[in-house]
Amino acid sequence: MNEDLKYLYRVTRDITDGLLLVDEKGTVVYVNPSAVRILDNPALEVGIKYASFMVKDRKGFNDEFHQYVLDSIYDRKNEHTGLLHYTCPNGSRRVLRMVSSFAYDEDKTRIIGIILQFSDVTKLHEVQQKYNDSTILLVGLLAMLAIWNFACAVWELSDRPVPPFVMTMIVEVLGAVASVVIMRNTSITAADFGLSFKGAGKAVLVDGLFTAAVLAFMIGAKLLMMRFMPNIYGENAPLFYWKAWGLSETKYPLTVVVQEFLTRGAVQGSIRRVLPEKYAVPVAIVLSSLFFGALHIYLGVAFMVGAFLLLSVFGIIYQKQKTIWGLCIPHYFLGLSLKMIFGVGV
Repeated sequence: MNEDLKYLYRVTRDITDGLLLVDEKGTVVYVNPSAVRILDNPALEVGIKYASFMVKDRKGFNDEFHQYVLDSIYDRKNEHTGLLHYTCPNGSRRVLRMVSSFAYDEDKTRIIGIILQFSDVTKLHEVQQKYNDSTILLVGLLAMLAIWNFACAVWELSDRPVPPFVMTMIVEVLGAVASVVIMRNTSITAADFGLSFKGAGKAVLVDGLFTAAVLAFMIGAKLLMMRFMPNIYGENAPLFYWKAWGLSETKYPLTVVVQEFLTRGAVQGSIRRVLPEKYAVPVAIVLSSLFFGALHIYLGVAFMVGAFLLLSVFGIIYQKQKTIWGLCIPHYFLGLSLKMIFGVGV
């Protein structure tokens, strides 16, 4: 290491930004300690051709980074700045803010290399991304709620010209549209929406057993009320209100999948993602359950409260399982039981 590089090392070894110096022939002549820490790639060494480093880093994850370096080396007319992604050999992803400048000879007349300065702004980028996601989420949910309130007001003022299940379909369509808009305009992925099949088999088994136990309890409770409190349902009340089965119940499996996708993935998952970690889980469960409980108000207060309580339990389960597929089982059977066993909404 010559005296100039030794001096450069002493001056830059404690700065937090990474520095990479590449000469006019494309040879790496200097890498400061922060650059080693940020890039976390032992293949980048002083004395190698940068092209050799690119070959060793051949997985294709960092094409954007390498292209930036090459542009800085061969485009001698312009300095370059940029914000780009970098993947370390261990798989961790970082966001780097890049700035390039030129290294001149002693006479300041000839470019002898480039200096690449980069800083790890991953945390800042995540904060900015969360702000963007939360803004779009808020706009999407407020728009959905506003349109729904307007539709409910028109429905009531028009003396309910269509049955309630049509209103359910409307809110499902609104929710699906809002979810698509949110997914297309944020960093939220399909897995964040609970659509992952990872662990789905175990979730289906556990939730199926849970559903069977709760259904047995509900049927037992109904039998006891019919036996000892006949005034609640009347002397000739059936155990199951099969006559209440209609088109709404027939299409209920589809409704369940859509509602779980919207409630758990789109709303609970999105709210949890943008809130501070300390309060994210309980607040997301309560707010998402309240939100969709309120959307059932056209079916009556009792149904709305029942939906809120049921969705709160599902929210806790979803937080453990991270997938909606198991929850579709209790949602379907327990959701129907409110009407078919206890007569809510009949």
